[in-house]
Amino acid sequence: MQRTLGGKLWSVVQLACVLYAGQKSFTVLQRNLKKKRKDIQSRRENSDKVDIASEDSFPASDPPAWSGSHAVGPIH
Repeated sequence: MQRTLGGKLWSVVQLACVLYAGQKSFTVLQRNLKKKRKDIQSRRENSDKVDIASEDSFPASDPPAWSGSHAVGPIH
């Protein structure tokens, strides 16, 4: 069974529509991926800043050491 010229043209139009829709979806996916990559990079940079600040303030950020005993002086 052979298709008519109109049937062939209709198939080409349908294929073009499918390809166009696929290309639009791909563009949207690319845009979303770029946005997510920027968000992840921004979070990493902020996390790095926190880590660096924490390391820079190391002695001041440690709580005082508490133990079960303390030395007051010699025992008599």
